[in-house]
Order: sequence, then structure tokens, then C-alpha cells
Amino acid sequence: MTGLVASVLVELFAIANMSNISFCDATFYMGCLKSERVALLKLKQNFRDPSNHLASWIGDRDCCEWGCVVCNNMIGHVFELNLESSEFGGKINLALVDSKHLNLLLIGWQPPPWPWCKLNTDGSCRNSWDAGAGGVIRDFVGHWISGFCMNIGECTVIMAEL
Repeated sequence: MTGLVASVLVELFAIANMSNISFCDATFYMGCLKSERVALLKLKQNFRDPSNHLASWIGDRDCCEWGCVVCNNMIGHVFELNLESSEFGGKINLALVDSKHLNLLLIGWQPPPWPWCKLNTDGSCRNSWDAGAGGVIRDFVGHWISGFCMNIGECTVIMAEL
């Protein structure tokens, strides 16, 4: 088995050497995938961006070089999208869900008006027997007041969200 692994590694390094790919200094650059660039452009269409944070999101340009976007440069997939600015608004286009490599999506939180507090909750279910829920209460400035998390046990996804 170790002989097979060694021969595969030798072949990979030979291919990398012939293709000018470097595993040490990450000189190989893929650029973003067209399908993910199109999904991000669809997302931008439904977004309010008064400060032009998304001004670099233009047509055929490499989306890995756009503001608020982080890519894996070796495979070209978008894996982080930071939309935390409180100035953003609008709807998230479901085309973004097509990106199976997106690991982190940061979306802004809007504070309630003074002197109110806001309760945000979420629930999730893995299989039908492992569900949980949690929440956080923040004031009109965004300061954390309280939070909770709990194991719900066996239930459906809809029940976990409720």
C-alpha cells in the first residue's frame, strides 16, 4: 500500500513540475468558476448597497478578486462571502445555494429601534433524532443581553425551527 501511495505522489509532483504548478508557494491560480460568478451577480441584483461595497462585482471579471469574496485559489470556488455591512439590504437569491463550497456566509444584523431589544432564534436538525435550537437577545446598540441553546432531541426540521 505504501508503494502505491509513493508512486502516486511521484506522479503528482511530476505533473505539477511539467505544468508549472507549485505546491509550496501556491503559484497556481485557478480564478473563479463561471457558475459561482453568475450566482454572485444574481445576488447583487437584489441587494441594496448604498456605500458601493459591491462595486467591484462586474460582469466577466474574476469574482475571486471582488470585494467581500474569498476564494480557494487552487480550485476557484468561493468559500466565504462577507455581507456584514449594516448598510446592505434586500433579498438573498437562492442561486447562491448552488455553491456547495461556500463555508461561511456573513450577513448583517439590523438593530431594533431605541429602546427595544431583539430576539433572534434558529433551529436545526440532523437526521430526525438530533435537533437543537438557540437564540440571542441584543439591545438597540447590538450589545448582547442574553442567549440560550438547547438540545431538542427527536423532531422534524420544521419543529426545530419553531
